[in-house]
Amino acid sequence: MKIAFWSPLHGTGATANLMALMLAISEESDRSILLTQTHFCMNDLEGPLVSELEGADRDDYFFNMGIDAVIKYFKAGMLSREILEGCATDITDRISLLAGTRQCSRTAFENGMVSRIVEHIFDASQEFYDWVVIDTNSGFSEASTSILKDADIVAVTLRQNRSLLDELFKSKEFLELDHERIFYLFGSYDPDSKYNLNNLRHIYGKINSLNSAGLPHCTGYMDALCDKKATGYIRSGLRDRERSDREFFTALKEASKKFMSMAAKAGRGA
Repeated sequence: MKIAFWSPLHGTGATANLMALMLAISEESDRSILLTQTHFCMNDLEGPLVSELEGADRDDYFFNMGIDAVIKYFKAGMLSREILEGCATDITDRISLLAGTRQCSRTAFENGMVSRIVEHIFDASQEFYDWVVIDTNSGFSEASTSILKDADIVAVTLRQNRSLLDELFKSKEFLELDHERIFYLFGSYDPDSKYNLNNLRHIYGKINSLNSAGLPHCTGYMDALCDKKATGYIRSGLRDRERSDREFFTALKEASKKFMSMAAKAGRGA
């Protein structure tokens, strides 16, 4: 199954929400998950997940690893489970990370041929992992739109912002997507806002109680991301019911259940 995390605008927390949700799901299920991304430069997906691993402080940690290495093997017709696992980093027993490109040239990485090769790699990876989860570039670039249209589930990360939401639901590119496959995830969610989920579901008919969830702002998680300790923070928080940030973890567990339910439905329809 291919899952894309996406946002119409940069800075809405798609990467942070992806990490939290996938770490939570890995604690509740036995799915094998490959995390990867299509950003030109290494974004915040790698650091908070990898820095807790032994030896991850080396500058050359991703040398001969990640998507760039897989592209070389793919071009040579040598992509296999062993090669893909060798180019990825194990984050937990169930989650692996395929690091983003280290290319110096944006044009070289984002040209049509390379973008198509990357998509083929994501397709092939589904043979080796239950879920291939892709942190896509925000907005409707050609590469992102292609991934969104082909994904089994699109997790759209949003804010409680009427202007942003109005523009999104007027967008031709967004409206052309299969909305049975879209999961709406609101980051830094404020349940006391006039635009809480109940009201947003009334305003925007495509959002409902089954395909949407909110994750409240969590200072501890934001600090863990900055300290590059996201994995330990999420895993310990899910197991400790007496934490001061339990509101965040309660919401995270609820979002995980809804997301897994949508994934199960999408799997039956495949």
